[in-house]
Amino acid sequence: MKNNINKIIEVVKTKRYIHYIIIAIIGMLVCIPFFWVQIKLSDDGKFHLLRLIGLDYSMEYGSFPFLVFPFFCKDWGYSMMTFYPPIVTYVPYILGIISGTFMNGLKLFAALTSVLSGIFMYNFVNEVTKKKGIALFSAILYMIFPYKLECLFNRYAIGEFTAFVFIPLVFQGLYNLLHGDKKRHFYIAIRGNRIIINTYNIYSLYSIFLFNICVI
Repeated sequence: MKNNINKIIEVVKTKRYIHYIIIAIIGMLVCIPFFWVQIKLSDDGKFHLLRLIGLDYSMEYGSFPFLVFPFFCKDWGYSMMTFYPPIVTYVPYILGIISGTFMNGLKLFAALTSVLSGIFMYNFVNEVTKKKGIALFSAILYMIFPYKLECLFNRYAIGEFTAFVFIPLVFQGLYNLLHGDKKRHFYIAIRGNRIIINTYNIYSLYSIFLFNICVI
């Protein structure tokens, strides 16, 4: 019995896919409050809900490239999408279509970003430390970071909590640029920051600033 328990513990410690499962479970548990939290009552939630509704109207009306929502502002139209990153609009829109409501789409998108942020942080820390236990612990801390939870449940700052997914990717690329395969990971770092630009451009400025400090 004791040997079996030790084997299970050893598998949990060493197998990466087990860690991914743990991260996925914790990431979804973090989002349990969404069962009773009304996104439309959060600081930015109503705005993001209106964006998805407006995008749906725009597609129905055929106003390609869907930057202007034709029936807003007493049918004058409003270019709500012109200066807003596409990733945080189209992905929750598709999830909303699949789940039946745009409110559910926004909640599913938040859960997805929670899990992915943990996975990318795990990969980054594991790359640096070569210790899966530390990587798992770091991923869990990253998913329950208080400011990130504030962005999720109180503000529903979709751009900010989405950017949390890709920040570890940028610094994993930077680490390997300095200590590993410079060519391949240079592109990972640049593409990671490019994705951040398409989610929350203010964070891209932070990451570029820290990127330069690390290089210097």
